[in-house]
Amino acid sequence: MELEYDQHKALDKHWNIIDIETIKNTSHYEKHKYLCPVCYKEVHLAQGNDNKWRILHNDNNCISSTPEIYLEKVGKQMICDWLIKSNDLKLSLPIKCPHAEKCCLKKNCERKSEPFLLKRKFIGKEGLDPKTVELSDLEFSIDDPQIEHIAIKISVLGKDLGFFDNSEKKIIEFKIEKDDDFDKICQQSCIEENEFTKIHFCDKRDDFQVNVGEFILHKSGKNFVPRPETPSIKCSEIGKERKGLCQIYFPECYRKHPSIRQWGNVKALEHGVQFKNCFICHFCRRDDSNEQICHRHQNHESSLKCSKINANTCPNFQQETPEQLFKNYRNPLNIEPFYFIDNTKTD
Repeated sequence: MELEYDQHKALDKHWNIIDIETIKNTSHYEKHKYLCPVCYKEVHLAQGNDNKWRILHNDNNCISSTPEIYLEKVGKQMICDWLIKSNDLKLSLPIKCPHAEKCCLKKNCERKSEPFLLKRKFIGKEGLDPKTVELSDLEFSIDDPQIEHIAIKISVLGKDLGFFDNSEKKIIEFKIEKDDDFDKICQQSCIEENEFTKIHFCDKRDDFQVNVGEFILHKSGKNFVPRPETPSIKCSEIGKERKGLCQIYFPECYRKHPSIRQWGNVKALEHGVQFKNCFICHFCRRDDSNEQICHRHQNHESSLKCSKINANTCPNFQQETPEQLFKNYRNPLNIEPFYFIDNTKTD
């Protein structure tokens, strides 16, 4: 069959996978015999009209015209060779909170473990024939009594591995879309989750929590942000106690930001929370000492400072738009909340 894909790998006389660049750079490569890793027929280098080099069959015929079998056969042998020859290969597991699926901060509840040495064991016989080598002949483990019998699988072109029980089978999946992926996988000294690797088990930690900052908006329009010296709020504490009109949670590093209260007011407005305070009033300004003053009452000394005005009863209150409020920031803060709780709405 005529191939529907470009082949860039071949077998040398020692049954090692060799890539097209290595063949090109080998002196007098025409004197060496190279075989197809799928059908084991002889192949040769050829340069097409587009000036690209390819590996072609001498008889222009292969048992597979599609890339699936080629990628699977080459991937199986290359990854097997890599796993057998790498005596100091390590494995870093994803650490996830056991409640990550329900956690509002699940993007932040994951990190990588310290690398474990990946121990190899043959469950078949050693000295396997390259033609018949299988990943199922290898089994792996790490220094963790709860994580034993790790198996390596490969999936080709998005093919599903099928159903398996994660509690019984510890699976590391290598995803292959093109033959360049083999080299990227086999260059790793530590296996960890990435675009080519999926680890179907993880080292879960109950104590893995994220510290967050909290903004509380009260019915009076006053707002509250805990002082930086007070203990941080843990992600597991979010929503346990309902306070005020709304609660907004944000990255802890912004607790000291000078505009965190202004930011909270704007985010509350953007979420449709109805409230009044001087900050969101169109007539609110700041003097040279950064104190809020009422521009509408600036001719009346007794009403100059917003601290002396109750926005809920002020006849001159006029709500500003969130966009304009953001422009009025002296120290702009433009981040998205980790989590928003609107206590004016029932669950």
